[in-house]
Formats: sequence, C-alpha cells, structure tokens
Amino acid sequence: MARYHSGKRDEALEALKDLRQNELGAFQETMRMFILAELPEGDKQAMQAYNKALGRHQGTTPLFQHALLYLLGRKKEAAAKCREMDLPKALVNARGGS
Repeated sequence: MARYHSGKRDEALEALKDLRQNELGAFQETMRMFILAELPEGDKQAMQAYNKALGRHQGTTPLFQHALLYLLGRKKEAAAKCREMDLPKALVNARGGS
C-alpha cells in the first residue's frame, strides 16, 4: 500500500501480481482493481478483475468492488449493483446513481 500511496502504482500492481490467487484476499483483490483502473488503458483490465471477483467475497467487500464501476463512469450500473445488495436504504440511495 505504501507504494500505491507514494504514486508507484506499477510497483504496487507488481506486488499484488506476486500473490497467488489463494493468497489474494478481498482487500488485495479490490485494491488491484482500483490500481488497474488508474493505469493508462487499464479500464478493460480493471473490469476483467471486477468480473472475476464477483461473488468471491461477502460482507461489505462487494460494495467497495461496485465502487469501481462508479470510478469508471458507470454510475447507474454501480447504483444498480448496490441496490441488489441487502444494505440500508439510506446508504444505497445516498448518491441516487447520478
């Protein structure tokens, strides 16, 4: 994470690539999506990582993963995915998908 915060996104991504799939926890997998999204032409790779991660984690992790859609400009899709989750209504409608 220190690499990511210091602007060394390529190095942060390499550190995550070194983890085996079974060592990649929810946090690491989600961070990988966001790092990919920030790289030039990384949108497609970020979406591939997102689609691969769907359904792998429980709790609030999917909420953070769906935020990737918002980051990529897919606001209505992000809002729809969050509405599918069992979350308090006020949380889901906070931004209204706009």
